[in-house]
Amino acid sequence: MTLRQLEFLLAIAHRSSFTRAAMDLHISQPALSAQLRLLEEELGCRLLERLPRGVQLTAEGQSFLPEAEAVVAAAQRAQRVLSNIGEGDAGLLRIGTVLSLSIGVLPEPLAALRRNHPELSLELVEYEHRDALEQGVSDGDCDIAVGPRPVDWYGHVEALGWEEFVVVVATDDPLAASTEPIDLRLLADRDWVLFSLKQGLSPLVHAACARAGFAPRGRLRTTQVSAAARLAASGAGPAMVPSNVLEPGFGGVALRLQDPVRRELAVFSRDAEPGPLLVTFVQALRAAKDNMQLIPSVQRRRDQSGAGRRTA
Repeated sequence: MTLRQLEFLLAIAHRSSFTRAAMDLHISQPALSAQLRLLEEELGCRLLERLPRGVQLTAEGQSFLPEAEAVVAAAQRAQRVLSNIGEGDAGLLRIGTVLSLSIGVLPEPLAALRRNHPELSLELVEYEHRDALEQGVSDGDCDIAVGPRPVDWYGHVEALGWEEFVVVVATDDPLAASTEPIDLRLLADRDWVLFSLKQGLSPLVHAACARAGFAPRGRLRTTQVSAAARLAASGAGPAMVPSNVLEPGFGGVALRLQDPVRRELAVFSRDAEPGPLLVTFVQALRAAKDNMQLIPSVQRRRDQSGAGRRTA
């Protein structure tokens, strides 16, 4: 039994005529009849009978017809899905990222992808550290990654821009009224809200403080970026977080730094050349760039000679 034979059966049944069905299918009537006979022989029953006024389904044919229609419809849907996958409009896209970006960067572009490509299924795979993210892409656990720009990556990489980090304090903090970027050394004697050591932002925070000449004293640690921001806003101590994770009215004050702490982000995959799904995803990221609060990579390169520093 072949899909083509089922399509022949449906055409004959719907047209009630071998002649008209053959014309619609652009094949000869003898060839159509021969294929139907092969189908009936395989099934072991007659599906159609010829009458003076045309063709009609037998009792067996009437029972079989809905199943044949379901098979043909499923095959047509599968063909459309494959076509859409080739155009980047459908399929399953597994997106790897680090924890902070799933909060601060990805919500808007993922929502836009679902609106504009309703047949595209998305799976978000979150990692605590950039090394684990890169390993996940290499191992095939995810198809595409959004994270800190990898070093010496073997596949395709596209720069997205730079995210800037701020220090969150409570509204009654002595520094909360600052209108200018602050010197990080002013927080050297504070008890900080820090990230757990296995969280990818932990070395970034420690490196920034080390450049300012001190080691942050942590009395409270968390793996969640949003939790760190809320804890700092409640007065538990300062916390350094990406500015894009802070929503308006989050309850605290975000202090910019005189010596900016920034991290370059990129989208990357195993493939040397971007496939249709990667292109579709990158387009969604670019369309949402204003909501991601990223500094363009070109602008960042121009600032390299200034105070800003690249962090891992």
